[in-house]
Amino acid sequence: MWLSPMKGISAAQEISQLRSQILSLSRELEVVTQRCPSLGRLVSGTASDVDAEDLLLSDEEVQEAALRALWLGHYWGLASTLGIIPEVSTAQAERWQAVSPSVEVLHTAAADVARRLRDLTQGMTSDQASELCPNVIDYNRNYATQPIACVADIVECERAWRRVDALGVVASCRASLILAAQESESRAGFQAVETLDSFDDPTVPTSELVTLPLAAELEVRFCVSWLTYIWGRAALAGVQSQVSQEQAEQWASRLHKPATLQDFADIQQSFQELEVYGIEELLWKER
Repeated sequence: MWLSPMKGISAAQEISQLRSQILSLSRELEVVTQRCPSLGRLVSGTASDVDAEDLLLSDEEVQEAALRALWLGHYWGLASTLGIIPEVSTAQAERWQAVSPSVEVLHTAAADVARRLRDLTQGMTSDQASELCPNVIDYNRNYATQPIACVADIVECERAWRRVDALGVVASCRASLILAAQESESRAGFQAVETLDSFDDPTVPTSELVTLPLAAELEVRFCVSWLTYIWGRAALAGVQSQVSQEQAEQWASRLHKPATLQDFADIQQSFQELEVYGIEELLWKER
């Protein structure tokens, strides 16, 4: 037989372990092929009918790869700055920031989706809104060194995304920023109490005098744009339409508002709802 039992493990146990590994790999492949239809065509095809185009991504797949690279560069960069997993974060930040578009691309995408959603609620048809604000932005021109994306890029992004999740990078970064913001708020509160008598209007709440540290402000802005974009895309596609519409409108209304400490709690809750409703997976199935 080709299979020889490992020391201390019976043949039946080894077969069971191999089956578990195969099942895990199959599930991972299924997720990736759902996110990248061209990869699904490639996997299901034969050597004779695989076309060169199957190795490239569609415009929407390029968009997904770009935003995921941006996400990875953003959080690995934060982790490096905050001293989180320094033995990994610095190299990963350099790697993903080198191939990701500017964060302004995300802010532009969020504003465009919010505008399309607003136009639709005012009676404009989906086609008319699409003409004014295209569904796909030209991310290729924002790449520093990689103008053409291919299947390997989105597979690599998927693996890197899972690694970030497994290491708890995002949660650690936000926890660090929240702690710094709370400390800043406490200091500002004490200063406000000491100087309150100098204000002409003592009824002004001291909370209005508090501003978040720059890193926390930038994180809130990043998350608000991300949530506006994802929930807005879901609302436009009719995915979980009621909750998507409510969430998209809520986050679109915050796009240009000053960041507050409360935003972090609301952001966390909204990301949890994205997972509960499976919004991103449903969006890919709608393509």
